[in-house]
Amino acid sequence: MRRAVIGASFIAVLMCAGTCNAIELKLRRDFGTSMGGKIKGTFSASVKADGAEKVEFYLDGDLQLAPAEPPFRWTFKTADYPDGVHIIEAIAYFPDRTERASLSAHFVTSFGAAGTMLWTLLIGSIAGTILLTLYLAKRERSRPQGRTRCPRCSTVFDRQWTAMHMGNAYRNTCPTCAHTFWAKPLKE
Repeated sequence: MRRAVIGASFIAVLMCAGTCNAIELKLRRDFGTSMGGKIKGTFSASVKADGAEKVEFYLDGDLQLAPAEPPFRWTFKTADYPDGVHIIEAIAYFPDRTERASLSAHFVTSFGAAGTMLWTLLIGSIAGTILLTLYLAKRERSRPQGRTRCPRCSTVFDRQWTAMHMGNAYRNTCPTCAHTFWAKPLKE
């Protein structure tokens, strides 16, 4: 029997010698997260065992489920079990033999410092991006944008800074005639 710690593949495979078939035990995340070999949330353990009459799923030696027909799957929540390393084992019963496959998984209810650090970095980077955007917008508004001339009434006025701009042209409205146009700076 070969055991695999849960990682990127979530697969433990047992191969038997000779001509017999192998059963494949997979652990799939239905809802939750995994970080550094630790899992939290809802997961499904499934067995691919062609020709098996039934499959039994065990967690740390305790029978959890024994489906008698495919698909052979057991869905569980890690919060229902204590934190720590657990052994998930599947036994497939064929007419002429019995095969086993197992894997180990580290159940957690929280990711502790690593999870806190990840959330802190995520929230900090979002807040930093927002603050930088506000700073740059305020700095741009406080700079003089130059003067422009209304194409309809020829009034000269200061260009207004707006969020809508194309290159050097800002979307402005003339204070005299209320004409809205793309205002470019006057050439002095």
